[in-house]
Amino acid sequence: MRVAAEITLSDSDKKILEKNTKSRAVSIRLFERSNIVLLAAEGLENKVIAQRLKVAPNKVGKWRNRFAEGGIQSISKDKPR
Repeated sequence: MRVAAEITLSDSDKKILEKNTKSRAVSIRLFERSNIVLLAAEGLENKVIAQRLKVAPNKVGKWRNRFAEGGIQSISKDKPR
């Protein structure tokens, strides 16, 4: 069984993510990713986050892991293909 990456937010990261969830100027993708990370930081499991946000659990895992590896910049843009 895999264990989801633990997310710990700095105060500045938390402020940025909360701003992204309230702003109308950010993309839907960044809004969704920010919500995923905030809920993950609360200690929720991927499947619970997926149910709340109505997204696939693997999507939650992907963005949770990317944030854990690369921080706030890693969720701002898609990786180049």
